[in-house]
Order: sequence, then C-alpha cells, then structure tokens
Amino acid sequence: RTLYKFPALRLPFLFAFLDRFTVGFLVAGFPVYAAVRFGFTPSRIGLHFAAFMLTMGILCYPTTRLSRFFSLRQLILGGSLVYSMLFAAVGFIGEGFLLVWMILMGAASAVMFIPTLQLAARAVPDFARATAMGGLNSAGALGFLLGPIVSGVLIATLKRELGTVA
Repeated sequence: RTLYKFPALRLPFLFAFLDRFTVGFLVAGFPVYAAVRFGFTPSRIGLHFAAFMLTMGILCYPTTRLSRFFSLRQLILGGSLVYSMLFAAVGFIGEGFLLVWMILMGAASAVMFIPTLQLAARAVPDFARATAMGGLNSAGALGFLLGPIVSGVLIATLKRELGTVA
C-alpha cells in the first residue's frame, strides 16, 4: 500500500532491487568465472570481493557529501550508468587490472546506494518512513535472492551450450 500511495518510492525500490540483484549475480558468478578464466584461488577471489565491498562501504559517507552538489536522482542515475558499464565489462578485463576494476565498481555502487536510501526516506512523510525503509530493504533482499539464482541458471545453461572453457 505504501508503494501505491507514494509513487515516488518506485525509483528507489527499483534501484535497490537492481543493485542488489547485480551484487547477488556477482557473488554467485564471479568465483566460477575467476577460477575458470584466471585460475584464481578462493583467497584471491575473496580479495577481489573485499576490494569491491570495502570500497563501497568506505565511500558511503563521502557519497552523502556529494548530495550537496548533485541531486539524488543524478547520483543514482549517474552511479548506475557507471556501475552497469563496469559490471558489463568485467568479462573483458584482464587479470592484472581486475582488482582495480572491482574497486571502481565498489565506488560506483556507493554513489548509488546512499542516494537510494535518501530518496526513499524523502519520498514519504515521517509516519511512513519505517515502512518505506522496510520495503526498500525487501526489494534489495529480493534482488539479492534472485541474482544468484539467475547467475546459476545462466552458468548451467552456458556450460551445456558452450562446454567448459579453460
């Protein structure tokens, strides 16, 4: 009902879903990709995930400062554009630059994460804020649930179609 009553929540809900979907997709698919393509060990895969996640976490606060210079929609859309281009190009990045690439993805993720929270909080009056935040987290959780499922199905399908590539 809150989403219907406050249509301005649609954009932050959509971006929360898509952001977490791609992270879930990456969490499930990247270890397979990195192990097959580059022969990464589990610890090296973890290092790449840490570069992505820690960068995102560390840059959350500075991102709040950016909202003084850019609108929340500009930050969300700009961050999403950069993040999606970086995400789509992961398969074309060489082993030597991949760690830097994960850091760049973490930075772009931070640029859209905090403004999404702020946009959702501002889209509703005070009495509906907790419900809006719960809905935003639910949309993100649904994305994080579906991302690995889609990744797994895609990996299984491509493995049948293309075979294992070393």
